[in-house]
Amino acid sequence: MKKFLLLGLACLSSLSAFADQDPATYEPTNGVQCTSRWLIARTNDKFNGGVTKLAGFYSKIRTATIYNDYAIFGWSKTMTYEVGDSTASNDFAHLLIYDLSEGTELKEVQLTVNGEPIAGTLCANQIGTDDAGNLWIASLVFDTSKTPISIFKVDDIETGACTQVASLLLPEDEASAFGRMDYCHIIGDITGETSGAVFMSPMSSQGGATGCWVHRWILPEGGTEWEPGFDGYVCWDTSELETYPAGQTVWNGAPTVTIVKDEGFEGQNFYIDAFVTAPVLYNTEGGVVDGFMNNEEMAPAVGTNGVAEFAIGDRNFILYSLAQYNVSPGCQVRIAELGEGMSFSGMTGLWDIPAAGLGEVSDGGLRVHNLMVSPVEDANGKQGVYLLNYKSNNGAAVYCIAEEGFQDKEVGIEDIVDDAVNAAPVYYNLQGVKVANPENGLYIVKRGNNATKEVVVK
Repeated sequence: MKKFLLLGLACLSSLSAFADQDPATYEPTNGVQCTSRWLIARTNDKFNGGVTKLAGFYSKIRTATIYNDYAIFGWSKTMTYEVGDSTASNDFAHLLIYDLSEGTELKEVQLTVNGEPIAGTLCANQIGTDDAGNLWIASLVFDTSKTPISIFKVDDIETGACTQVASLLLPEDEASAFGRMDYCHIIGDITGETSGAVFMSPMSSQGGATGCWVHRWILPEGGTEWEPGFDGYVCWDTSELETYPAGQTVWNGAPTVTIVKDEGFEGQNFYIDAFVTAPVLYNTEGGVVDGFMNNEEMAPAVGTNGVAEFAIGDRNFILYSLAQYNVSPGCQVRIAELGEGMSFSGMTGLWDIPAAGLGEVSDGGLRVHNLMVSPVEDANGKQGVYLLNYKSNNGAAVYCIAEEGFQDKEVGIEDIVDDAVNAAPVYYNLQGVKVANPENGLYIVKRGNNATKEVVVK
C-alpha cells in the first residue's frame, strides 16, 4: 500500500472532524479530579459542524449508553419504503456508534430480530447497558395497558442482530394504572443467566393517565418470565408520598427513573426525576428515603430529568441535570459528593460541567438529560468512572471522574504523546470517521500526536 503525503500537521486542532475537549479546567477537589475526553456541543460549535445525525435527527435520538469502548445512541430512524405502487414511512431501530475515547462517529447499524427490522414509533427510544454487559433497547409505549413494553438485547453490534427478552403488558386488574412510558431503567442481567434483573419506569400523565404511577417487573435469576415487582403487583401510586417541590400528584410528561444498584440487584431504592419534580430517592417498602427537600440550596430546576449515582472506593457521588436549555449556561450537569450515610443534607458540590454548558436550544419537550457512568481503573489501581453526558439537540460529552492522579489510558486525541515517529497509523476519512481498512483515496492519518492528509493507493 503506497501513501503520498499531501499536508503535514503538527497538531490536530485544525481538524474539525474530530471532537474537541472541554476547554475549561476543573481543579481537583477533595482528592478527586475531573478531566474531559471530548465535547461535541452547541457551545463549542461542534454540534452542527459535521455532526449532522445528532443535530439533524435529535428528536429521534434521545438516549445514549456506554458499551465497551463505544458511546452508543439509540436512533429511531424514520425511513420510507415501497408498499405496492405507493410509499409509506415508519421508525426503524438503529444504533449510532461513536468512539468512546475520541468522540468520532464510527457507523450506524440497523437492528433486526430473526432478520426482520425492529420498527414502530420511537422503537429505540431508550438504550442501556445492563450489569452483565448486555446492550438493550426499549420502545416508547403510549398506553401500557394496551401495548406491551418490548425490550430487545443486541446480540451483535456489527450485524444488528437482536433477541427479544421481554414483552411487558399491564395485568387486566391493573389496567387503570396505565400511562405513557418514555424512559425506563434496568439493573442486573436481562437474560437472567448471571443474576436476576429489575425493570422500572414511571408513567407520564399524558393521554388521560392520572397519579404518580411507577411500573416494576423483576426477572428471577435463571428465569425466563418477568414477574410483578411490587409484592405481586406491577404498579405503585406514589402520589401520597413526599415530592420536591411538595404537593405534586402527577409526574407529568417524560419522567425518568434511576434504580440504585445493590449487591444482589434487588433495586429497592430508586430515584424519580420528573417534569414537575427534582430527584427524590424512594424505597419500594419504606417510601421516601431522601431528596432535595433536605438540601434546597443544591436543588436543580424542575423540567429537566436526569440523575445517577456512582462510587469511587468508599466515597459516594451523585450526578444530576441542573437546568434546561432556557438558562445560561444551559444544560449543565452537577457532580457532587453525598454526605455521611449517603445523605443529601451533607452534599458537597464539586463541579458543574461543561462550564459553558452544552447549549441553550430547545429539545422539543423531550426533557431527558441522559447520564451514564461506567467504572474504570488505571494501571496503578486508582479508580474512577467515565461519564457519558448527552442532551438531545445540544450536545454530548465524555468525562473521566477519578481519584486524583488517575492516569487515563486514552485521553483526548490532542493529548496523546507522540513517543515514536513510526507509530502505527490510524486512518480516518475526511469526516473524521475511523477506517479500519482504507481503500484508494484521501485520508487523515494519525501517528502519535501528529496528523497528516495522505492519499492511499493499493
